[in-house]
Amino acid sequence: MANQTNNIFISHIHEDDNDLSEMKRLLTKRGFSARDSSINSTRPNQAKSEAYIKQDVLAPRIRWAGVMVVLISPGTRDSRWVNWEIEYAQRLGKRIVGV
Repeated sequence: MANQTNNIFISHIHEDDNDLSEMKRLLTKRGFSARDSSINSTRPNQAKSEAYIKQDVLAPRIRWAGVMVVLISPGTRDSRWVNWEIEYAQRLGKRIVGV
Protein backbone atom coordinates (compact mmCIF):
# COMPACT_ATOMS: atom_id res chain seq x y z
CA MET A 1 0.00 0.00 0.00
CA ALA A 2 2.83 2.43 0.63
CA ASN A 3 3.73 4.86 -2.18
CA GLN A 4 0.36 4.23 -3.81
CA THR A 5 -2.93 6.02 -3.34
CA ASN A 6 -5.80 3.86 -2.14
CA ASN A 7 -9.50 4.62 -2.31
CA ILE A 8 -11.11 4.01 1.07
CA PHE A 9 -14.49 4.52 2.70
CA ILE A 10 -14.29 5.22 6.43
CA SER A 11 -17.45 4.02 8.13
CA HIS A 12 -17.99 5.85 11.41
CA ILE A 13 -20.54 7.58 13.57
CA HIS A 14 -20.71 11.35 13.22
CA GLU A 15 -19.74 11.79 16.85
CA ASP A 16 -16.31 10.46 15.81
CA ASP A 17 -15.77 12.96 12.97
CA ASN A 18 -12.96 14.63 14.92
CA ASP A 19 -11.03 11.34 14.99
CA LEU A 20 -11.01 11.05 11.19
CA SER A 21 -8.31 13.65 10.66
CA GLU A 22 -6.10 12.02 13.31
CA MET A 23 -6.56 8.61 11.70
CA LYS A 24 -5.69 10.02 8.25
CA ARG A 25 -2.65 11.77 9.75
CA LEU A 26 -1.43 8.47 11.19
CA LEU A 27 -1.92 6.73 7.83
CA THR A 28 0.11 9.45 6.09
CA LYS A 29 2.81 9.26 8.77
CA ARG A 30 3.10 5.51 8.08
CA GLY A 31 3.50 6.12 4.34
CA PHE A 32 -0.06 5.40 3.20
CA SER A 33 -1.85 7.69 0.80
CA ALA A 34 -5.64 7.41 0.82
CA ARG A 35 -8.61 9.15 -0.76
CA ASP A 36 -11.61 8.92 1.56
CA SER A 37 -15.14 8.97 0.15
CA SER A 38 -17.03 8.84 3.44
CA ILE A 39 -19.60 11.38 4.60
CA ASN A 40 -18.37 13.63 7.40
CA SER A 41 -18.80 17.15 8.75
CA THR A 42 -16.64 18.59 5.94
CA ARG A 43 -18.93 16.91 3.37
CA PRO A 44 -22.30 16.66 5.13
CA ASN A 45 -25.22 14.79 3.67
CA GLN A 46 -28.37 16.92 3.52
CA ALA A 47 -30.72 14.23 2.17
CA LYS A 48 -33.66 13.04 4.26
CA SER A 49 -34.80 9.85 2.50
CA GLU A 50 -33.13 6.76 3.97
CA ALA A 51 -33.48 4.83 0.69
CA TYR A 52 -31.93 7.70 -1.26
CA ILE A 53 -29.07 8.06 1.24
CA LYS A 54 -28.27 4.35 1.08
CA GLN A 55 -28.59 3.79 -2.67
CA ASP A 56 -27.60 7.15 -4.16
CA VAL A 57 -25.18 8.59 -1.60
CA LEU A 58 -23.49 5.78 0.36
CA ALA A 59 -23.58 2.82 -2.04
CA PRO A 60 -21.64 4.51 -4.87
CA ARG A 61 -18.99 5.71 -2.41
CA ILE A 62 -18.59 2.23 -0.95
CA ARG A 63 -18.43 0.68 -4.44
CA TRP A 64 -15.72 3.21 -5.43
CA ALA A 65 -13.56 2.29 -2.45
CA GLY A 66 -11.16 -0.60 -2.58
CA VAL A 67 -11.23 -0.96 1.21
CA MET A 68 -13.71 -0.09 3.92
CA VAL A 69 -12.19 1.09 7.17
CA VAL A 70 -14.50 1.00 10.19
CA LEU A 71 -13.59 3.52 12.87
CA ILE A 72 -14.69 1.69 16.02
CA SER A 73 -15.72 3.52 19.16
CA PRO A 74 -18.14 2.74 22.01
CA GLY A 75 -21.11 4.08 20.01
CA THR A 76 -20.32 2.32 16.74
CA ARG A 77 -22.14 -0.92 17.47
CA ASP A 78 -25.44 0.90 17.97
CA SER A 79 -25.31 2.70 14.61
CA ARG A 80 -27.74 1.29 12.05
CA TRP A 81 -25.89 3.29 9.39
CA VAL A 82 -22.49 1.75 10.18
CA ASN A 83 -24.07 -1.71 10.31
CA TRP A 84 -25.70 -1.17 6.91
CA GLU A 85 -22.42 0.12 5.42
CA ILE A 86 -20.53 -2.94 6.69
CA GLU A 87 -23.18 -5.35 5.40
CA TYR A 88 -23.22 -3.64 2.00
CA ALA A 89 -19.42 -3.71 1.71
CA GLN A 90 -19.43 -7.36 2.72
CA ARG A 91 -21.99 -8.20 -0.01
CA LEU A 92 -19.67 -6.51 -2.52
CA GLY A 93 -16.70 -8.54 -1.30
CA LYS A 94 -14.82 -5.46 -0.08
CA ARG A 95 -11.96 -5.84 2.35
CA ILE A 96 -13.14 -4.47 5.71
CA VAL A 97 -10.63 -3.26 8.31
CA GLY A 98 -11.62 -2.29 11.85
CA VAL A 99 -9.60 0.45 13.56
